[in-house]
Amino acid sequence: MKKQFIYIFGLTALFMTLSCHKAKKSIKDYYPVVETRAATITDDGDVIVEAQITSDGDQQLEYIGFCMDTLPDPNMMSNQVIIEELSGGNFTTKYDNISTLLPYHSFDPNKTYYFRSWATNGNGYSYGNTISLTNIKSAPVVPTCTLNTNQLNGSPYTIVTAPYNSSNNTWDFQAQSQFYGTLYFKFGSKMRSKVFTTINHQTPNENQVYVGFNSSEFLQSGSKVYVQETSPNNYEITICNAPYTLNSSTSYVNTRFVCPL
Repeated sequence: MKKQFIYIFGLTALFMTLSCHKAKKSIKDYYPVVETRAATITDDGDVIVEAQITSDGDQQLEYIGFCMDTLPDPNMMSNQVIIEELSGGNFTTKYDNISTLLPYHSFDPNKTYYFRSWATNGNGYSYGNTISLTNIKSAPVVPTCTLNTNQLNGSPYTIVTAPYNSSNNTWDFQAQSQFYGTLYFKFGSKMRSKVFTTINHQTPNENQVYVGFNSSEFLQSGSKVYVQETSPNNYEITICNAPYTLNSSTSYVNTRFVCPL
């Protein structure tokens, strides 16, 4: 799938040579027929939109895609997504809750969003039906443990920094503890309400996070880091019994804190 913006000009007239091309019964028969089948909110707060081409019209299909807006019946150019793959007449896309296509890069759960499919052929373009969604947000993240806030294994600590690291496309921040020193976090994607998985190197992919202590210790791969966005750019982070190696022995981290970004 490729996301880009294009201008599509519909033809104002159809030229037909009756000797080799029989006229259609309806002008609509010359254009594609597309149906927006579903728009579904995922647990991560993304929206999956599905559509189907039921007729190519009188000409071969040229482009298919989706559009989205906070206004009813969005225009083709509104948050346009162009689809490159068509499978059995069906096509789909995902509007990420964290996306440069969206105003302020995320859905507002207090607004209504309208999703619409479209298709073009050599004669022009047509729209599918519009589906509206409200209250678009992530499902609540429930940690497997209950801990005190702003403590690491019972030791208090505070957030120091929370910047976006553009050099390696990670979201980094630090916390300082009187007993454990500095705790480093590197998230492979922007923090949001979801469960991230720890890795043992500092180049996490999406849905992964590196958690290290000072410069030598780090959480082993495979542990869960529970992130819940409590308000815009404020997050509650919980780690339950995550193992790390210290002096050739295994120790465990239990922590929960509120992190403003």
